[in-house]
Amino acid sequence: MRWDEFHRTVSDEYRKFPIPKTIPRLTNARDDKIGGVIGVLDNEHHIAVDDIVRNFAETRRWKIDSDVHRILVWLRLNFARDFFGFLTLGMETWDPEWKPVNVVTRIHDACDDAFLWNWILIDAWHRCGVPQIQQVIYCVSHLRRPSKRDKSAQG
Repeated sequence: MRWDEFHRTVSDEYRKFPIPKTIPRLTNARDDKIGGVIGVLDNEHHIAVDDIVRNFAETRRWKIDSDVHRILVWLRLNFARDFFGFLTLGMETWDPEWKPVNVVTRIHDACDDAFLWNWILIDAWHRCGVPQIQQVIYCVSHLRRPSKRDKSAQG
């Protein structure tokens, strides 16, 4: 299997995954509040969500018992879709018969679908997805909002 093939599989799963009903409420909050909420939710529920992912990897059926878990699975699927999209980026060459060149094309034959689902939605999520959220939280929370004095000085 190739990365681009698994990217299509992940993207298909993301597209058909029911969007949690509580997402609009979160997106109406300020960005720094959203990041904080997501970080707290992931920290509190990651063990249960990891179990949901493991079950899905084996059965290809989502067994999700709460909107919080649905939100966290949806975020992981979004992360996986973006991650595999990055792996499948083509790089243009100066060859007149240009074809996309993937940095990494094939997935090792020993990696079945269940292994890949667990790897991207658990291992990679905890190593890359959660730190990414934490960086966004840090950056947004340390942005200096313009004061009234700054606005009046601009005219």
